[in-house]
Amino acid sequence: MSNIAKFAIYISFSLGSFSVVSARGLDSKSLLDSNVTMESKRVDSKKLDSIMLAQNIESSKQDSIKLAVSNNNIESNLNLSPTHRPFEKKDSIKLAANEIIESNQSRPIKIDSTQTPANRPIIIADSNESPTTNEIDSNETSSNNTESNANIKQYDLEKVTTTMSNARTQREIFDLNDNIASVSGESLEKLNIQNSKDLQNVLSGLYIGDSGGSAYPQVSLRGINSADNYKPSFRLYIDDVPQDVFFMNQELLDVYSVELFKGMSGTMYGENAQAGILSINSNMATNTTRLRANVGFSNLNRIFTGSASGAIIKDKLYAKLSFKHSDFLGQIKDSSTNRLADTTNINLGRFSLLYDVERFYVGLDYYFDKSVYYDNFYLTPDEIKSLTHSFQVPVTDSQGNNTGVTTRLISKNDRTMQTYALKGGYYITDNILLKNTFSIQNRLMPVLTDYSGLKEENNTAYINETRLMQTYDNDSVSIYGIYFSYGDFKLSFLENPINNSNYCQAGQTCSNLPYTRRVGDINKIGTFNFALFTDHKIKLPLGFDVTLGLRYTYYRDAINFSKGGATNSSIASFANSIDSNQFSPRIALSYTLLDSHKFYTSFARGFKAGGFKNEVGDAEYTKTPYKPETNYTAEVGYKGFFWDDRIYINLDYFYTFTQNRQEFLYLGSGNTGSWNILNVGNLISQGVEFEGKVQFLKDSFFMLNFAYTNAKYKNARDPFTGESLDNRNALYMPEFNVNASLDSIIWGNSLVRFYGNLSLAYKSRIYLRQDFYQEPYTLFNFGLRAEMKNISLAFYMNNALNLVYSTYGYTTTAGVQMRQIGRLQEYGMNVSLRF
Repeated sequence: MSNIAKFAIYISFSLGSFSVVSARGLDSKSLLDSNVTMESKRVDSKKLDSIMLAQNIESSKQDSIKLAVSNNNIESNLNLSPTHRPFEKKDSIKLAANEIIESNQSRPIKIDSTQTPANRPIIIADSNESPTTNEIDSNETSSNNTESNANIKQYDLEKVTTTMSNARTQREIFDLNDNIASVSGESLEKLNIQNSKDLQNVLSGLYIGDSGGSAYPQVSLRGINSADNYKPSFRLYIDDVPQDVFFMNQELLDVYSVELFKGMSGTMYGENAQAGILSINSNMATNTTRLRANVGFSNLNRIFTGSASGAIIKDKLYAKLSFKHSDFLGQIKDSSTNRLADTTNINLGRFSLLYDVERFYVGLDYYFDKSVYYDNFYLTPDEIKSLTHSFQVPVTDSQGNNTGVTTRLISKNDRTMQTYALKGGYYITDNILLKNTFSIQNRLMPVLTDYSGLKEENNTAYINETRLMQTYDNDSVSIYGIYFSYGDFKLSFLENPINNSNYCQAGQTCSNLPYTRRVGDINKIGTFNFALFTDHKIKLPLGFDVTLGLRYTYYRDAINFSKGGATNSSIASFANSIDSNQFSPRIALSYTLLDSHKFYTSFARGFKAGGFKNEVGDAEYTKTPYKPETNYTAEVGYKGFFWDDRIYINLDYFYTFTQNRQEFLYLGSGNTGSWNILNVGNLISQGVEFEGKVQFLKDSFFMLNFAYTNAKYKNARDPFTGESLDNRNALYMPEFNVNASLDSIIWGNSLVRFYGNLSLAYKSRIYLRQDFYQEPYTLFNFGLRAEMKNISLAFYMNNALNLVYSTYGYTTTAGVQMRQIGRLQEYGMNVSLRF
């Protein structure tokens, strides 16, 4: 028989037969989810002795699991989060897994001895929290490995529910043919990363900035960014629920892990995102009741966080409540009152309820974000030096003459966001899972500025995502999905701006300026998105894998603008719509060598629909919709483990060609124009990315990531002015980006351990507008931490050199650069309690 015939028979047999695997283990083997529910009661002493015996055989690391350690080995690797325990080596916990599986009486499980721990992850203790000395019996000792089991602390192997979690171990990320960067919530907490914007300091190739105040996030990945905040190229998921783009700028709350999927991901996720997906996974409730609280004080912030989780009905019904209150005290003073002006008040809440029995689970989630921002104003060079700003606005008459009256106005953005989500799943067979997520999201955001008056944004979205996942006996995986969403956006002008000399120039009347007397103007945009997607990871002989994916997207964007009766805007009422659709394929191939080295390559076509800008500016705004944007991405890379899985690296090269690039352009001159979205031509982005992690001294780690991104326009032109954009840099993307973080134990005993950490983030020149950029800069952060029983105390200093850098800005017609700046030097302390 020929080799081709043998190969065809192998493929047919592999994809035609099912394996009997754990229903929960199935989900973890999919490209999307690591959903595992391992049910086990307290093991009897004989089985526990077997596990302890394996723990005492130090020379057999690949066949042992640590359930207890000594005073000199306080933290067990099992209690570290997936990205910061020594990454699971193949079959490293096989012996313990077999013992645990035997004790599982609630669901039949059969594990193939050839499967790796990454394909059947087993969670014995809650691994999302770094253990402290309260988890270790102070009478234990490791000086004698033959010590009797009577002196070893007995651990209950409780049921740990992770059905609703998509968190992956580093091994699972390694097994995929995709480029995914990750970081654990434990590491983020140790490095004092509190806001999602700061994730750019630990994930390569990612930039999260502002576009007119911190309430408006601007995200760029590999040179691809969104021309419009409201229609992003980059999507956010929190616990498998797609979120409003404005959640990209929020305080992090009770995070287990964060994963950054780079590239077109529409064949695996319902949301269409040609740049990438950021997936935030929360800590999940278990049978064990857990309470956590954190209080933080600094010269810039006041933070209080709390969470409580546990079982209402053991092994069936679980609940979790978490919240966070954060006050940014400000760093810019009002020159007339000497009070800090750029303050922020944030309140986050989350409630989760999960019912999980046998083959069925259903969960309810509620997210709440109430944030008030006062930072949407710009500083002159002199104001930056003094860190002051004048909010006294001279009032003028209709001819621009000063009336001698002043008024005080500080911009305000009052944002309320809520998400309601219903999630459920049913295991049709042991290797077929059907799951569905339905969510309703609402964002209400009144915005007050001195140039546009008071306007209110109200956006409601209804989203449903259904996926069917099937695994095969050789670990191949198939995904089939259907997705739809409907969005209802409304922008209303409620109050006129005051007349002021800042916007009235000689010879002009304020009544002729844009945004003047817009009361009654209403802009409505309705969107409908429908998609079918499928993705197949196929195991081939000799260490090869191939992934084939396809997505069909239909998108409709409809606008209805109504001119108010009191408005003096020159644009008349109008309505228009655009329909977009496209097939988006994805293919990836990988070769795995010695189970620890993977070489991969991929190609994908991404798609972003056409549409309309959410805010109609003035008469120069074009009523014609901008066209869809398409990009083609090729990538080649390497992933590898070293030093018994304590070192993990990922190195890749990517090339992206974008057609009909959608760009945010200013139409007009001076103060009489408006910002609009137009297609400008092509964009070429290419670069190299590196991600490295090192685990050492049991509970210390070092992370290094680097990105070089060259993103420039090619055959591109400003449609309004006719000016060539060729070889100009893409906005919101530094060409070089280097991040390094170290957290290491300094000294410790059975009562307390001391740690130190430091990090740096370097960014080369960043173009925030074509005529405005931030020069290269480096931020340094330091911290010290003491961990004791149930309590930890941390001291930190962020932006230690007190560097002033811009997050957004523009250049006036007079050549003056107006800036919004990032956080200055911050020093403070955090106190954390956990029970």
